[in-house]
Amino acid sequence: AAAAFWPALGLYSSADPGVVAEHLRMMRRAGVGAFCLSYWGGSGKDEQGSPTAPLVPGIMALAAAHGLKVAFHVEPYAGRNATSVAEDLAHLAETSFLHPAARPQGRV
Repeated sequence: AAAAFWPALGLYSSADPGVVAEHLRMMRRAGVGAFCLSYWGGSGKDEQGSPTAPLVPGIMALAAAHGLKVAFHVEPYAGRNATSVAEDLAHLAETSFLHPAARPQGRV
C-alpha cells in the first residue's frame, strides 16, 4: 500500500516508459486529449540535471499509442535567447512536429 508521502506508482521519471504510459492512461480516462511537454533545448537538462531531448521520441510514441496529442513548451533554460529558441523550434520541426502525436498549431 502507498504511504501518504510515497507515490502509488513509485517515484516519477519521464525516462520510465511504464510510469509515463500509466500517466497517459490516467489522462485518457480523465478525458484529456492533449498535454504540454516541457522542452529544455536540444542539449538542455531539466531542473534535476537530466537531459530531456532524448526522451521526446519515446514520449511522443507513447502519446500516439494512447490517442493523445503533444504540444511543446520551451522552458526558460540557462542561456536561452532568440537564436537558441529558433534552433529549438527548427529541431522540433525536424524531429517532432510531423509526428502523429504532435498537436497541430493554429486553428484546430
